[in-house]
Amino acid sequence: MKRSNRLVLLVGVFLAVIAFVGVLLLSQQQPPPTAEEETQTVVVAAADIPLGTVMSQEMLTTTELADTAVLSGAYEDLSQAVGQIARQEVVTGQQITTTVTGASGGGSTTQIDTPAGFRAMSVMVDQISGVGTLIKPGDWVDMVIRMDVKPVVVDEDGTSATVVDAVDGDTSKLLLQGMQVLGTLLPPPPATAEGATPAPGTALQERQELVILGLTAEQTEVVKWAQNDAQVSMSLVLRSADDFIDANGNRLQPESPCLTERPLVTPAPVTSPDPGASPAPVTPFPCEVTPGIVLDSLIDRYGVLIVDITGGAIGAPEPTPEPAPAATEPPAESPAP
Repeated sequence: MKRSNRLVLLVGVFLAVIAFVGVLLLSQQQPPPTAEEETQTVVVAAADIPLGTVMSQEMLTTTELADTAVLSGAYEDLSQAVGQIARQEVVTGQQITTTVTGASGGGSTTQIDTPAGFRAMSVMVDQISGVGTLIKPGDWVDMVIRMDVKPVVVDEDGTSATVVDAVDGDTSKLLLQGMQVLGTLLPPPPATAEGATPAPGTALQERQELVILGLTAEQTEVVKWAQNDAQVSMSLVLRSADDFIDANGNRLQPESPCLTERPLVTPAPVTSPDPGASPAPVTPFPCEVTPGIVLDSLIDRYGVLIVDITGGAIGAPEPTPEPAPAATEPPAESPAP
């Protein structure tokens, strides 16, 4: 009887030890109580913001987010984002970061959102033909070309023609206007030796940049021709974003051919929206009509003289002969009395 009581006691002690160990293990697995999560003020979009839009204060707002939800490079104050250009499409509620404004220094676009009715097409530029490779998504650019047009003389029978090599046929023309940049691909700058001091000034490094443009169907054909013609030298020139908004600050859209005068838009009266009504037509932006520059117009306009091998000047204005002195008539004799 005593032996049975002792066995029961030992079993009880053993079970108590196992229970204590189990409670200890469970208490170690439970996370300790955490303090209240900290938050941070960030700038977010108050409405959808199209690519290339200069962000105003009305387009933005601030909100409080948990530190773990704040994206890298997020702006904390409205003043940091107002006036910046949206380098990508922004949706309502999206955080405004240095990536959105292009301030992070990233040179490669990872996704292209082609607007409806347009085509995305890339052109290659360098530091000379591409504004120092500083073109960014959302920018507006024009395309100017230079080509050599050789005049020809057609024979009398009309069966053949002879190229006139003696005539300089260099021509420059502002070919396309108001193309929006949808993206860019820019390789990283060349590596420098560790500890090397960069030379003063700006050194051309023969860097190239792929600029992806949003084009109409007609514009794609023109760009393809300019790319494939060996006689054509092409450059992109940067435009101001203010050229593509109307008098009320509304976005203008490309159209081919474009207008030659900026439209003045009068705000429509505010009415309740009709779900079945078609959207209001979009006003196209204006462009300038340019004649193009050829040798004759350069001489006429700027007085450019092209010297030939004989030392004369092609296109030099003819010297104006000095007027001959007027003949003096003898004084009339006074009549005799």
